[in-house]
Amino acid sequence: MAKCGHCNHVGTKLEEISPAHGKFKMMAVCCSACGSILGTTDYLNTGALLKEAEVERSKIKSAITDIRHVVGQIADILKRR
Repeated sequence: MAKCGHCNHVGTKLEEISPAHGKFKMMAVCCSACGSILGTTDYLNTGALLKEAEVERSKIKSAITDIRHVVGQIADILKRR
């Protein structure tokens, strides 16, 4: 198990941080005893966000396919006139 390099304690916690002049929040992995920052990670779960984006993209793609089909039907009807 990893130990804190500052106090040798075993155990961590996540804390939200806003770096100075930064555009995005981050999460810091900190020692649960002394609070030293041991590492950082993205504020949001990037993998989960990508999965949500994939689902939304699939819905949009399906809707576009449906719209193309309806437009094609309308074009056929107008050609018959």
